[in-house]
Amino acid sequence: MGSEFFKTDVIEILQYLLPGFVATWVFYGLTAHEKATPFERVVEAMIFLVPVQVGVFLSEAFFEVYGLGSWTSNVKFTASFGIAVGIGVLFAYCANHDFPHTLLRNWEWTKRTSFPSEWYSAFHKQTSPFWVVLHLKGDDKKRIYGAAEEFPDQPYTGHFILMHAEWLDANNQSTKLDPVEKILVPAKEVTFVELVKPVDSMPSDGNPAL
Repeated sequence: MGSEFFKTDVIEILQYLLPGFVATWVFYGLTAHEKATPFERVVEAMIFLVPVQVGVFLSEAFFEVYGLGSWTSNVKFTASFGIAVGIGVLFAYCANHDFPHTLLRNWEWTKRTSFPSEWYSAFHKQTSPFWVVLHLKGDDKKRIYGAAEEFPDQPYTGHFILMHAEWLDANNQSTKLDPVEKILVPAKEVTFVELVKPVDSMPSDGNPAL
């Protein structure tokens, strides 16, 4: 008997927390933030559950005021799921657009951003595609230059996708990688990155001058 009650309680708790987990899943799916530990995710689910429950409460009141039908358990579950998805999308949008940190920095309340790292922040502020010089491991003079169509979220995993890639020698003389259209460079093979300053005028080959 005790085991059955325990199982029932666990199922009810999981059902109660499910909208919070859905919002958390959507948030991590749409941002570059690394997933937290299982315990931290439970805490985050409980935090997300607060605005979800507020939304469910307001939805129920809306149903009653406008007489849209019976507020059944199925309607409540559907509403909580939809609101959880919306909450996750909203928080992800804010995190990807540095809000409210931009406002708080303007008020001098913080110096931080909503981005997961300085690495991501530096690339996120560029207009894609942007020009980079990648210094590769193994040789201090081994460099590759190109337009970064995509960049990895972290410096230790993922790839740079470069267009118009060229090898650079010690004198900044370039060797084009014709007929290569794009090249993938593992982030773990890059020692550091130069973000090339944009120029107003572009040469005929489409590349900014170094």
